[in-house]
Amino acid sequence: MSTMHTSMLYDDHMSAEISRSRAETFAAVARGIMFLFLGIAALIFSAPASAEQIGYIPNQAGGRIYLTDAPSTSPACADTLIAYATTAGGALTFGCWILDGDLVIVRWPDGDVSAFPVSDFLLPDHKAASPTGLRYDL
Repeated sequence: MSTMHTSMLYDDHMSAEISRSRAETFAAVARGIMFLFLGIAALIFSAPASAEQIGYIPNQAGGRIYLTDAPSTSPACADTLIAYATTAGGALTFGCWILDGDLVIVRWPDGDVSAFPVSDFLLPDHKAASPTGLRYDL
């Protein structure tokens, strides 16, 4: 076999290997993207359909701060529950809360942290449902 023929066979073999490698890389990236979208969908649809209010306190905006029993899905709020605030105008702001001794600590999306004595919170007259699809991401 001539050197030129061997070189051509080697080049053809390398081209096939490179093409196969590119196809495998593309398939791996496509699988990764698919799993990413599935993961995002799972996070969206795993949010509680309804959370119960377990307490509220009037706020300075003419509304209330509600504490719910729904776990936060935000990585920034690990091991906390969802809180939300309303205003007199109907605006809604989500946060997360945790009990620290006799204080309820609420973290808001803008980075502010509020602390309230547990004794200031009122119990709902009934177990009212919070807004549906509660989900909080900082």
